[in-house]
Amino acid sequence: GFCALCEVEAHVSRAFRVPLPSSPEAVNRAITPKNIVHNMRNVGRQFRLGCQEDAHEFLRLLIEQMQKAALRGTPERNLPPRVPWTTLVAQCFGGFFQSTVTCLECNYESNTFDPFLDLSLEITHADSVVRALRRFTSAEILDGGNKYKCSKCGHLVPARKQL
Repeated sequence: GFCALCEVEAHVSRAFRVPLPSSPEAVNRAITPKNIVHNMRNVGRQFRLGCQEDAHEFLRLLIEQMQKAALRGTPERNLPPRVPWTTLVAQCFGGFFQSTVTCLECNYESNTFDPFLDLSLEITHADSVVRALRRFTSAEILDGGNKYKCSKCGHLVPARKQL
């Protein structure tokens, strides 16, 4: 079967063996990810050879398939929750969001940690990645129909949520 991690590893190895573009040996030595392209349907069923597709969605699904390949052979039952986040793929592409919700009535703080393998940043009206990250992590007020049930107060209350 198709192993996304194996194919990406093979492609990167080939890329490092190709001479630098400035050297005379580099003539006609381009490399293409043929095996990955021919197995696009194994990355995501919606992908078709020769059709224009969403590059971000392809990369997201490729990373997900690489993570699955890295975990292949690991027993799914009784696996400690942090183990999947120790793979090479998770170490290169992943991380954890720390989300803090602060009750605006009693100031109780609740912290959660959620894993991710990619970030989708809104780049409209952001002139830099730093600005897009600031917007992504800016505080949000939970109020009205979106109030927070505080585990200390036990009530639906206004709260501030921030990544």
